[in-house]
Amino acid sequence: MGRRAIMRVDRDGIGVYADLAGPADGRPVVFLHGAASSGTVWDWLPPAVTADRRIVKVDFRGHGRSDRAPDAYLLPDFADDIAVVLRDIVGGPATLVGHSLGGAVAWAVAQRHPDLVTALLLGDPPLFRGSRADDASSPAGTVFARIRSAADQWQREGVSIDEISKRLARTSFDPGSAPTMGVAYTGDAVEATAFSLKHVDVRVIDAVLDGSMLAALDTSAPVPVPVLLLAADEALGAVFTTAHAKQLAEDHPSAEVVHLTGAGHWIHLERRTRPVFTRHLVDFLARHS
Repeated sequence: MGRRAIMRVDRDGIGVYADLAGPADGRPVVFLHGAASSGTVWDWLPPAVTADRRIVKVDFRGHGRSDRAPDAYLLPDFADDIAVVLRDIVGGPATLVGHSLGGAVAWAVAQRHPDLVTALLLGDPPLFRGSRADDASSPAGTVFARIRSAADQWQREGVSIDEISKRLARTSFDPGSAPTMGVAYTGDAVEATAFSLKHVDVRVIDAVLDGSMLAALDTSAPVPVPVLLLAADEALGAVFTTAHAKQLAEDHPSAEVVHLTGAGHWIHLERRTRPVFTRHLVDFLARHS
């Protein structure tokens, strides 16, 4: 993939880190993670995705290597941070690939900085969840409340990343009788999640739970680039539902939505669905990057 580098940009005194790999003149693709995650969840990308491309994996503020914010974690700040990454590190427009929060951020970047985006691939993004839909009483809220509790405890106790990884393999944050992460997720996904939970500012999750993080999300303003949205299975906790797809089509009829039967929300991390996610990603990049 060529030389790898870790680079930092600063916006309003907050450092945001990006992991770059591939030829400097390669076609740029920027990968954006979900809430309480980090750019490490994209370390698994295969040669069919990375070959001849400049791959950029960003840690949002409050996540991974990036600095923690002194105040709120809000969508416009995430989006404007990525715009700085695109201008100062990438050097121009790129295809954005985002999962969950990363998908919402990619959407906002395309609206706020259309000159910096060429295409969007969104994995089960919460485009219609800008209020308290993810509070602690909802299924997604239950998952995030459990993640917050675990991350806070492990950070306060100084638990190592290796030990967190072992604990995660025996854990399921999902309600009901969902399989443990060690069963449902790939090994690299468990390890990446351990790194992420070791470093995340738990106030990020508070902003998810109280609805403030996505309050500024706008689904009506134009998104002037090709969009492919991969939605998870509603029976398995999809964030983007068939009802949302109908709403999206009203203002964005050209956006392509594919519902993946049997896919949970973490489409790219689950053993059974990573191959289908990868096929869609490879095909999309062949057309747009």
